[in-house]
Amino acid sequence: MTTIIGRQINIGIGKETTRGTAVAPSHYLRQMSADVDDKFEGVLSEQSIGILEESDEFDVTKRWSEGSIEGRVLDSSFGLILLATMGTVASVESADTGVYNHTFTVNQSTVHQSLTIDIKKSDIEQKKYANCVIDSLEITADPAELVKFNASFMGKAGATSTETPSYGSENGFLGKHVSVKLADTYAGLGGASAINVNTLSLTITKSIASDDILGSIEPDDFYNGRFIVEGQMELLFNATTYKDKALAGDRQSIRIAITNSDVTIGATSNPGIVIDIPKAKITEYSEARELDELVRQTVSFKGLYDTSEGKMIDIILTNLDTTI
Repeated sequence: MTTIIGRQINIGIGKETTRGTAVAPSHYLRQMSADVDDKFEGVLSEQSIGILEESDEFDVTKRWSEGSIEGRVLDSSFGLILLATMGTVASVESADTGVYNHTFTVNQSTVHQSLTIDIKKSDIEQKKYANCVIDSLEITADPAELVKFNASFMGKAGATSTETPSYGSENGFLGKHVSVKLADTYAGLGGASAINVNTLSLTITKSIASDDILGSIEPDDFYNGRFIVEGQMELLFNATTYKDKALAGDRQSIRIAITNSDVTIGATSNPGIVIDIPKAKITEYSEARELDELVRQTVSFKGLYDTSEGKMIDIILTNLDTTI
């Protein structure tokens, strides 16, 4: 009998041309954990047949796929994750020939880019899951860790696949590649200095809902709901700056830059990601005051739609890909 460990599972993703029609993977993810799989719901037959036992039948009423993938943020494959999260991308070549900037913005449609996820569990099982959409995306950074993502998905039920996994060369990011800037205005971010942050997390939630219809055991599609941006930073407590801003309800603009300065692409560029939140407010503030530890502060924030800028968030990915 064949047995495997989690390291032997291959996960590929591809951008669907026709929503719900499976495509071959364009990237295979260097996953750390993944539990995307077939899911089902059913109903017990409740009618009485003159016995004490609860039921004599169980019928499957819904089949779909769901789960999450945790992996390292890489400069090429992560573009598809960002596109499926944000919904719109515009790609332009930079002044450095061969280097492209991909700007992701929120598509105001309830239908964002769908992906096909292909999962190969050695020679035991291989399935492709079409019409996969991202329900939430979390990006985390820690000084001692890789910059990681955790993306949760919903999609159609799996079908048999025969794709052959293939991993391309990509550039990743470490905690040392991350900087955070805060400013009172969006225009002020360019001249702001980076602040000392110990850990950082940013979460985008899309509130996906499945459209369950009569005549089918599978949802017809999956639609975006409320778009939410929120995050959390841990810093040393050495001033009351953020506590004061929280109590006063002050607006902040936030820029998270993830730049691998150890790698040069093109002539002088570096692979990277810049996340701008023009308008945010601190929603929670706390301090950790252990007797024998440094006192630290945790600042939670929420992105708000900035009517003057016409956005809540945008993300720029810089790499060597001409398109996403």
